[in-house]
Amino acid sequence: MKAPSRPRHIAFHYPGINLGGQQTYTLGLMRELVALGHRVSWVYHYGDALLPDIARIGTALQLPMPKFNAGAFGVQRVLNRQYYWRIGAHLMSGFCRREAVDVLVTASTPDTIIGNSVARRTGTRHFRLLGGSLRQVEPHWLERWPSWGIDTGITGYFGWDAVLEELVSFGVTRHKCVSLPFPVDTVKHHPLPLSERLEIRRGLGLRDDALVIGWIGRTNRNMQVWDTVALARRVRSLGFENFQLLLVGGGDDFEALKAEVRDAGLANCSVLTGWLPYDRMNAMANAMDIVPLLEPDPHGGSILREAMAAGRLALSVDGPSRVQRSFMHDAHAVLVPSETYLESAAQAVLALAADPARREALGHAAALYAREQMSFRRLAEEFLAGVARFE
Repeated sequence: MKAPSRPRHIAFHYPGINLGGQQTYTLGLMRELVALGHRVSWVYHYGDALLPDIARIGTALQLPMPKFNAGAFGVQRVLNRQYYWRIGAHLMSGFCRREAVDVLVTASTPDTIIGNSVARRTGTRHFRLLGGSLRQVEPHWLERWPSWGIDTGITGYFGWDAVLEELVSFGVTRHKCVSLPFPVDTVKHHPLPLSERLEIRRGLGLRDDALVIGWIGRTNRNMQVWDTVALARRVRSLGFENFQLLLVGGGDDFEALKAEVRDAGLANCSVLTGWLPYDRMNAMANAMDIVPLLEPDPHGGSILREAMAAGRLALSVDGPSRVQRSFMHDAHAVLVPSETYLESAAQAVLALAADPARREALGHAAALYAREQMSFRRLAEEFLAGVARFE
């Protein structure tokens, strides 16, 4: 599919630019949009981890915004929300007029409400980019979609079939929905030779012979890192001791995660790095053997795609939505059933621990699949075609 040729200024509004799946996805998309001749901006509120990467390809604008819904009491939270939306709409409208923004893309519902106001004030076309299941992460907002009229200010939606169908079930027309492929940056994320992998592991205090179970991403309560710890606990309960946990990333609940690891009796076999520079993420993935993303019904996950691109074994759940089946096939990854996902994942880890040749073969096939089928260029072309569809 050919990308439309007319240059546009496309602005993405997502509050944080620290390391996370939505952030790395947005950055990869922006990079390819620039390569295709478009101008890009990222409007954010906090963080700095990805600032150098954004600055290389476009404009980063930090808005002086409070944390959404902050406050100890109900009245404080109500006032906070109103201030957030009003000041946000004022600042974003000024930016879109001043910088001649053609397309505004929001990725969290509080900012989508701001985007709707901006669209009314400036005529900027406003799109919503879905980074996950609203039914899972924003159920209260999904229920308000019809009553709050959230859809009325949105030109179109980008996501994948399962998350788009959630919106359709709440009254959004299918015509507004554009399905996008799952991508990964195979330039930044790629396999390293065994000698380099071992050197990285030793630098982190990981043993050469240990099976390393890994996580990369935010350590907030709504992330799946907690099930990764639960998996390790279950693996140990089954009598397997020769493993280590490598948990890369930080967040609001990093101290709680450290306590969880300690309380699970896993402190002696775990490395928690906190935030690291984005350019070290490929090294971190290469230090891992198995990278799980576990919950009853996961939807994608950049942690898995980046692990695959790095030639590592990705492990996830074949949930009711069947989203993981769209990019995790038996020839290059491992899926376990939703009903018993923790128990089944633990059994899969034991089987993979006993068969390093199979792990390496699956990882090699995963890296090949990522290079051939999951490019950000394809994502950017599909994105631009979706934008053009509504002109």
